[in-house]
Amino acid sequence: MMKKVIIVFIFLLSSVVYAQSQAVRISCVGASITEGYGTTKPWSENSYPALLGKLLGTKYHVENYGRSGCTMLRKGNSPYWDKEKYEPSMQSRPDIVLIDLGGNDAKLKNRIYKNDFVEDACELIRRYQQLPSHPRVILMTAIPGFTNDTTGIWNKAIVRDINPLIIEAARKMHIEVLDMHPLFEGLPQLLPDAIHPNDEGAHMIAQKIANYLKAYPKKPTEDMTIDGLPTEEKTSVNGHNHSDNSLSLGERGQLFKKGKYAMFIHWGLFSELAGKWDGKTYYGVSEWILNPSMANIDRREYMASARHFNPQDFDAMKIAQLAKDAGMRYIVITSKHHEGFAMFHSSADAFNIYDATPFKRDPLKELSEACTKLGLGLGIYYSHNYDWTYPGATRGPKVDAQGNSKTIDDYFHEKCLPQVEEITKNYGKLELIWFDMPSGMPKEYAEKLVAVVRRNQPHALISSRIGHNLGDYQCLGDMEVPFENVEGLWESVDVTNDTWGYAWYDQNWKSPKQILQLLLSTIARGGTYMLNVGPDGKGNIPEMIQQSLREAGKWIARYPQVIYESEPSPWKHAMPWGDVIKKGNKLYLMIYEWPRTGRLYLPGLKNPILSAKILGRRNGSSLHITQENGWTKLSLPYQQPDALVNVIELKMQEANVVVDNTLAVDTDYGLENVSVQFAETNNCHVNKISWAEKFGEWKHVHCCSDLNEGGSLSWTVDIKSPGLYQLALTLKGNNTKVVCKIESDEGHFVQNQQRAVEIPLSRPMGWMRFDRAGRHTISVSLPDKKADVSLCSISIIPVETLTKE
Repeated sequence: MMKKVIIVFIFLLSSVVYAQSQAVRISCVGASITEGYGTTKPWSENSYPALLGKLLGTKYHVENYGRSGCTMLRKGNSPYWDKEKYEPSMQSRPDIVLIDLGGNDAKLKNRIYKNDFVEDACELIRRYQQLPSHPRVILMTAIPGFTNDTTGIWNKAIVRDINPLIIEAARKMHIEVLDMHPLFEGLPQLLPDAIHPNDEGAHMIAQKIANYLKAYPKKPTEDMTIDGLPTEEKTSVNGHNHSDNSLSLGERGQLFKKGKYAMFIHWGLFSELAGKWDGKTYYGVSEWILNPSMANIDRREYMASARHFNPQDFDAMKIAQLAKDAGMRYIVITSKHHEGFAMFHSSADAFNIYDATPFKRDPLKELSEACTKLGLGLGIYYSHNYDWTYPGATRGPKVDAQGNSKTIDDYFHEKCLPQVEEITKNYGKLELIWFDMPSGMPKEYAEKLVAVVRRNQPHALISSRIGHNLGDYQCLGDMEVPFENVEGLWESVDVTNDTWGYAWYDQNWKSPKQILQLLLSTIARGGTYMLNVGPDGKGNIPEMIQQSLREAGKWIARYPQVIYESEPSPWKHAMPWGDVIKKGNKLYLMIYEWPRTGRLYLPGLKNPILSAKILGRRNGSSLHITQENGWTKLSLPYQQPDALVNVIELKMQEANVVVDNTLAVDTDYGLENVSVQFAETNNCHVNKISWAEKFGEWKHVHCCSDLNEGGSLSWTVDIKSPGLYQLALTLKGNNTKVVCKIESDEGHFVQNQQRAVEIPLSRPMGWMRFDRAGRHTISVSLPDKKADVSLCSISIIPVETLTKE
């Protein structure tokens, strides 16, 4: 009996070996996304190569040779061909090689070698092509990265620098390109850390590859293909081919580029409900109340509630005047949100404010006329993909009222495309079209919408949330202001309270000072700030936020030079006391917290200063300036002149301002909550996480969640004065006790245990001495390798400052 079992086992084993030898062998080469970082552990089971093997079946044998952190560049910080995975991938006798590299090459420290990129890429491709198995090589473009520039992988750098070079390498080597980039545009929820796909994202990658290989089991006859289409048939890297009469990006969106500040208006049928349905309040972003995650309202009942919507207090001129008083240069209003209800008179669908309500007016037309009279620009928001009430749309009903099956094609041609034609033709000159939530809409449809906008509104910008890399500028995540400068055209969209649409309970308004700080910090990072208001069901903007907006507007009227047509900070990050905005040969120091010591330190400034004065003071007297070991010291009055934000104007000798932007710790402020984005990583990763404290009230933070695997984070800082400093770490965990160790380059360290809870909180670790002034490195590690904790930031506060409080 035992002999039979052994014979059967040997037969089965030989069958498996034979089957694998006959299968098409696929070697997956790449960085952390290939390895599976970001998916549920064990990565080996949830990475896209593992999922690809399952999708393709026994005719294919898929091997994963991914290695986190690697680049395609030989001169880069971590070349793939120096990794231990490289040689096994070469020896695997592949029939197909999938190369998924490029994301790490978008890092600033690697982009300096981009002139070598094509040569290095071609060399790597050539090495695989010359293997004895002569494999078919498929190059995959990098997926989006939703982090900031300088330390992280940034989508604009991928679009502008990396993916075009990948395509150029493929063209030279006559190989295929599988365009992965559009797969995740507009879907940051599938990249929880802003870089790496989760399980669902990995499955999407695997599915796309599987579909491609099934459609093209052999290499297509065309040289150099993208998803099976010849390269010359594809749109440009910027996402669309301009017709001869279209305007360049530089000619479009002038108010966006120069105005820096705009009003967002979320208004719809949800405003009448105000976060309440059937007597129950649903806390969170009120415009999603129909959604199953909130009230889960029957679509027919929701649509029927339109007969009660009668916003008779709506006054377009009052709203436009509020925006102007606030210092805003244009308004963007929702013409149709995900609920499907149009806030304009639409001939394409009767579910609109004119035909379905007793109001019988077109608010969009009235607002367009008011903006024209007051010299404001107008932009229009349109949810082009999500429509929860129209059959066939994404997350909409699958059948119509008669029970007929409907697809997204039906929705697009029956409602979406006609309504975009209407809003781009009927409301005068528009500054921008703000599309939203593209996930699931085929690229061909998005391209048709772009064509409509280009034809009807050639001066208008298109937001990045149209998807498929077709937008003119980048829109960051909701309620997000970055810590570091971001290159290119971009905007931050924020709320005046906690929700976008009106909710009866939400009275958590931003103060004038909060509004100004967020606006100025966005401008200092290089962006445009769009701040939302939500009119109620009667059409009124709540009085309390009107007061905040007008007070902030009065401040802007006193200091318009720091807002309009201004430039980002040369330091590329905030200061402990505020921020810096540049304009020509002038630097404006925006002081959020007035120093009690009568002095203000500016680190790393290399240029001579011709003059310095506090703006807004009647006497306009010059400030005394001295230099202290590379620090510029300004002597200030003890009493702050402006109750909100104070502005010091530095007139420089030349417009080209040169600075050392190393993080600096002065003796008055120290440094609070310095993000891990500014740290160098050693065998660990920095990721972005987002969460909602209610439904949709987004918070964002970068963190390192794998320090317990033996890595460390290091910050480089300039210490102005030796002495004792209080060190604190911002931690996040699952109610976990964790031991953290902080070391300096002088051999001093503190080590302590703290508890990490679900929300990031700053925890004191202890005092550390710095024996000398100047540049130092501070490193953080976890002695306990079992600790499940994320590190978000570090604080370095002079003990002398603490004792003065």
